[in-house]
Amino acid sequence: MGSVIGHEMTHGFDDQGSQFDSTGNLANWWSEADLKSFKERAQCVIDQFNSFEVEKGLNQNGKLVAGESIADLGGLVVAYAAFQKAMEGKPRVDIDGFAPEQRFFLGLCTRLGH
Repeated sequence: MGSVIGHEMTHGFDDQGSQFDSTGNLANWWSEADLKSFKERAQCVIDQFNSFEVEKGLNQNGKLVAGESIADLGGLVVAYAAFQKAMEGKPRVDIDGFAPEQRFFLGLCTRLGH
């Protein structure tokens, strides 16, 4: 659930949501340095998805999936931070040979339908 909530929150800062201010108006509210950094990092996501070959000779268009990809990554970051906080001071228990961190990521894959 944490990754879903984090995903939706991150849409406010993805390639589309980042263009609107706190009152919902289309406006640049970023500093020049922050906007430059965001665009560089977003381009990394776009480039990564551009490299995914869907079938022989056909690659995914990273720009078309940038918003959802950025939101998925943001959701993962929020959920994993919450997981780490929740695990503080608790015993680490392997279940079926999987460490808690491994089970976290297996659960995320299940949510994403992979």
